[in-house]
Amino acid sequence: MKKITSFSAVVTAFIILLHTFTVSAAGGSLSASTGIKIGENTEITFSLSAPEPMYAYEFYIRFDSTALELVSCSSAYGIKDGRIYIADSSGGATETAGTVTFKALKAGNTSVYLEDCSFVDLDLNTEPLSGKDISVCVHTGVIGDANFDGALNILDALRLKKYICGISSDINISGADINGDGSINSADLVAMQKSMIE
Repeated sequence: MKKITSFSAVVTAFIILLHTFTVSAAGGSLSASTGIKIGENTEITFSLSAPEPMYAYEFYIRFDSTALELVSCSSAYGIKDGRIYIADSSGGATETAGTVTFKALKAGNTSVYLEDCSFVDLDLNTEPLSGKDISVCVHTGVIGDANFDGALNILDALRLKKYICGISSDINISGADINGDGSINSADLVAMQKSMIE
């Protein structure tokens, strides 16, 4: 059982490292690792693109400060209204990108939002850009931990069953995808029940 559990942990960690999730929009996007553990850092990449050259740009990144702690930002930034405020001149470029690093504080699903994006064109007109959000799953690192409590038990099986039936959407995605196939379904429930019996 220890060999199977160790192998499952290695496979899951490998899948988490390889799998990234991107949300794109006309104008702004965010991308990040979908699963991190409590205490680990995650780097979220932001990018903006404009339909014409930009003289300057500005936008906000909103996040839940009880779930994520700001560690660093690759661009000059400030904190305004509880959000990260990023503004800079772009020298006529049509695209810009950078990173924000967060530390995971607690397990659960949390979102990071790209908001109030705009750019100033070379004629000094301010134009809005669309922004999107990204979901980040902070997990406990226990394979099968569907309810974020750090253990594998009957409560995880119940949470997974409710998720599969569409009754609940709150689930530890990284922990519940036991077989590592990228989707959460009855095969994961069977694998979970087998691992609890062994």
